[in-house]
Amino acid sequence: GEDIAAGMTANEMMYFDLDELQLYGIADIADITVGFEIKDEDYDDYLVTGPIEIKTSLANGYNYSKDTFAEVMQDKGLMAGFGLSQIYFDTTDLIGESGCKGRCQTVVTNKDSEMILLMEVENSSDENIDLRFGNISLNGVVVSSGNWDSQSVCAGKKAIASIKLTDVLDDSTAKAFGISELKEVAFDLTAYNHGYDEIWKKHIDIPFNGSASDIGETGEVLYDNNGIQLIYTNIVEDDSKYSDDLHILFMVKNDSGQEITVDTGFGDIYINKVKVSGISFGVDVLPGQSGILDIDLMGYDLEDNNITIDTISEFSIEVEIRDENYNEIDSTTLTKTFE
Repeated sequence: GEDIAAGMTANEMMYFDLDELQLYGIADIADITVGFEIKDEDYDDYLVTGPIEIKTSLANGYNYSKDTFAEVMQDKGLMAGFGLSQIYFDTTDLIGESGCKGRCQTVVTNKDSEMILLMEVENSSDENIDLRFGNISLNGVVVSSGNWDSQSVCAGKKAIASIKLTDVLDDSTAKAFGISELKEVAFDLTAYNHGYDEIWKKHIDIPFNGSASDIGETGEVLYDNNGIQLIYTNIVEDDSKYSDDLHILFMVKNDSGQEITVDTGFGDIYINKVKVSGISFGVDVLPGQSGILDIDLMGYDLEDNNITIDTISEFSIEVEIRDENYNEIDSTTLTKTFE
C-alpha cells in the first residue's frame, strides 16, 4: 500500500511472479482484473472499487476458451522444467454447483518432496464468490477441522486453488500414525458471496493414489465410552526448525452415530505433574470416521520447567467431547504413565 497526502499523487508498480504465470500457461496478457481498497487516515473504508478490468491490445484476439493451465499440467517437459513431478491429473468436474465448476485437479510433488493439490475452478455465475477449504481428511482420517484456506473467484473468471498436503499433515505426525504414503485427500468446499452468506457446500474426494487407508491402529485406548475411543499414539517433536514445541497425538474413533468434536477446551494440561501451556484446535469427526487430535505443548514453557521429550514420565490432559450443536457429550481426563 501507499500513503498519499490530500491533493497529491503517487505512482505505484504492481508485480506478477513470472514462474506462477508460466505455471498457469499465461504467456500473453490480454487483460488484468484488479480491485482497490482505499482507506482514510483512521483506516476506515473511503472507497472500495470492486474488480476493475484493464484490457491490453491483445484482448480482442485472445482465445479465452483455451485451458492453458490444464495444458501445462499435461506437458511432462514443462512440468519437469518447473521442478514438479505429477502424481495425478483429472478433468472430472467435482463441483458442478450454481455456475461454478472444477475444470481440473492435479497432485504434484516439488523438488523439496512437498506434495501439493492444485485445483482449477471456474466461476461462470454473475457474482463474485469466496471459496473456503476445510475439514481436510488424508487417507480417510480427519487431519484438520475448520477452515484451512480460502480463494476468491470473480464472476466470469477462473482461479487456481492449492493445498500443500504435507503442511496439513507434517512428516512426524504421519510417521506416528504409520502413514508411509499419502493416497487420498477429501475436504469440504464452501462458497460464500461477499455478504458472507453461504451459497453452496460440496464434499470433494480425490483418491489420487488409491483410497485404502494405511493409518496405524496401534496405541493405547485411554477413553472408551459412548461409541467413542481416544487412543494415545505418540509424543513427537515439532517438524519446524524454528519451534521447540512437542505434540501429544491421539486417534479419535467415532462410532457414536453422530458428529462429534473433541478438544481440550479450557482444560488443564499437566506434564510430570507440572501445569504447562498447550493448545489444540480440536477435531471434528463424522459418524464412522476417525480423526487426529494434536495437542501442541509450548516449547518455551517446557524449557522453563526443564521438560524434554526424553524426560516425560506422565501426562494428564482434560478434554471435552461435544456434539455438532456443541452440547457436551462427556468430559474426561486422559492420563498415562510411562515406564
